[in-house]
Amino acid sequence: MLSYLILVLLMTDEPMVFDFGAEKTDSWYALTDRVMGGRSNGQVDLGEDVLRFEGEVSFKNNSGFSSVRGEHLPLDLSEYSTVTVRYRVRDQSLTLNFNHYYEWYLPNYKAFLPNTNMEWSTVTVPLAELQEYRVGRPTGNTIDEEKLRRILRLGIMTADKKEGAFVAEIDFIRFD
Repeated sequence: MLSYLILVLLMTDEPMVFDFGAEKTDSWYALTDRVMGGRSNGQVDLGEDVLRFEGEVSFKNNSGFSSVRGEHLPLDLSEYSTVTVRYRVRDQSLTLNFNHYYEWYLPNYKAFLPNTNMEWSTVTVPLAELQEYRVGRPTGNTIDEEKLRRILRLGIMTADKKEGAFVAEIDFIRFD
């Protein structure tokens, strides 16, 4: 159903919105450094009004991230100029990740969402300013229109590279 909703939104001039208060879906899941032998944890819960993401980042076994990811969906974002996220987070900054490739080691693109100490914040980022990263390291490049045409998945990841517990709530992600 979510795929159909996105297809309908892409055929209009309206913003595309992932409204976690309105859309009850189980297509977002947690993924941590445990896939590489790390010890971080994370869980995602689609609450009454938000997507809640919480866990603990650990540096044991040379790792240190926790993330939540949406399902693989073809998203053409080339007709939009900005992404807006309403969120709050404690004890960690986040990134909103845009995956263009299925393989984890190939470049992805990020927008930074600073720590808000659990105060609601709304951040708008021009899509043309999304920064390219490869295996967590910046390449110095930004996203181009061809890549915006073929985004395969959105995700949210811890960004501060510091150990400890965190909690985040995402109200919506909107493309205008």
